[in-house]
Amino acid sequence: MAKDYFQSHQFKLLLSSYESQRKKNESIYFDADDFADIADYYLSINRPDLSMETVETALSIHPDDEVLRVVKSATYIYQHQWKKAEEVLNTLDSDNPDVKYQWAQMEYAFHGRIPQAEKQWRTWMKIENGTDPSEQHRRENYIHIISSMAELREDDLNYTKEELKTIRKWIREYIATFQPLGKYDEDIQLADVCRQDPLADLMCEILSQILEEQPYLSKGWTNLALAQLMQKNFDQSLESCDFALAINPEDTDALLTKAHALISLGDKSLSIPVLKKYLELGGERVQAIPYAEALFLDGRKEEAVSVLKDLYEYLEIQNETVEDQFHLDMMSTKLDEAQKREKQKKYQVYRIMYVHALTDICDLFHHNDCIKDSLEVNRRLVEAFPDDAEAFFMMGVNHLSANKYEEAARDFASALKKSNDQVMMGVDIALTFVLNDFSDFALEVLDAISEIADQSNSPYVKNIPAAKSLTYLKLGDKGLFIDNFKIACEDTPDLVQKIYNGIFPEDLPISEWSDYASKHMKSILKKLKH
Repeated sequence: MAKDYFQSHQFKLLLSSYESQRKKNESIYFDADDFADIADYYLSINRPDLSMETVETALSIHPDDEVLRVVKSATYIYQHQWKKAEEVLNTLDSDNPDVKYQWAQMEYAFHGRIPQAEKQWRTWMKIENGTDPSEQHRRENYIHIISSMAELREDDLNYTKEELKTIRKWIREYIATFQPLGKYDEDIQLADVCRQDPLADLMCEILSQILEEQPYLSKGWTNLALAQLMQKNFDQSLESCDFALAINPEDTDALLTKAHALISLGDKSLSIPVLKKYLELGGERVQAIPYAEALFLDGRKEEAVSVLKDLYEYLEIQNETVEDQFHLDMMSTKLDEAQKREKQKKYQVYRIMYVHALTDICDLFHHNDCIKDSLEVNRRLVEAFPDDAEAFFMMGVNHLSANKYEEAARDFASALKKSNDQVMMGVDIALTFVLNDFSDFALEVLDAISEIADQSNSPYVKNIPAAKSLTYLKLGDKGLFIDNFKIACEDTPDLVQKIYNGIFPEDLPISEWSDYASKHMKSILKKLKH
């Protein structure tokens, strides 16, 4: 069903009638095609739960209707419930073009047989195009297939090499076939499909061509700026943002992209008024974090603290609302198991966003000597995520900064116990101790994790010598420092460079650092103290 129909007065009346009857728990009756349109609409707005509910209601009235069963299989595919989709598809007419299309989706995403999927999609496209297709109809069919390739990987954008090669081939085919770009909505839809890191270069190419035809398309410039940002072409991104903002000064997407381009170029102070305007216009509240960071760097500490406190308060109010609604959903008798799983999935996505936001606020407070504020957020983190080892590690770091050593030791012990990689966590704890002049404690931790290192599959085992080298250096044990430092310089040069940044001559290769250290211990210790 074309999305234009979903905007029509006729469909809006149909949807309103359906939702009114559903809300009042009245008996619902519509033609099978009307039910199918409503279910399709719910899929188009990312509500597969409502789509499935509509289909199940419809099939209780029209049990033999093939169109409804096609929509049901489409909903299962949308939810990646492949086996259920396959069960429904096996009951349908294989000559039905919609069924052919869905079998192609199954070949692509479930079975991983991409050549077979392409063959079926091209067969479907020939059927849909007919003997004398319009150019727009051909464009729509290409977009339908390319969008499917992207959507079927939406939850996991790590395309295989074959998948990436295939989607890029189809996009290139579209670009070559429908020149010049910029006259049809499908061209802009194609650019939206490419809004992913592996396709950002194609997004730039498509939008550049579109803007040659439509130079005053503000969202075109905005999206081009985003693609250029993804490609790390920051100066070009800024230029495109300025074009977009010249057309629409209140384009929040352009403001956000401009701010992050400035930050990436190291101009954080210049990002302050841009982010301020973005937030005032109702942009995402979590963007207050880079805004506060820029304020801190600009010496405006009171403003930064106020911004972060406001954000923290907002997140806590939002979290309470989300938690209450989630528990109501899980207890609801109106939702079936599939719908509840969909709610759980969205809830988990929210929880990840929530923990990241709190962690960023906590870190920003800590690194700007707002330890009391950092501890307040940190306590909330460990309360909300009691199994999060990183939250307990951060609590230990905060308690060290607050000179609460017993609490810090307890927090670090909890972090080590809860960590999925005890070697990694142990190295982090040891480095934290040694950098805070608790070298004896650092050595105890390193000795403990060294005992489990031989049985560990952790990639961080190789980091132990670097941590030990710094610990022994601080303890004044030259021999053990050199022994571990030699190993570290060979096995983990990047970590060594990070730990000993500014200690060794800039033009001296790391491979020569251990020899240099043997001859210049006093100089190294002096620099280390400073």
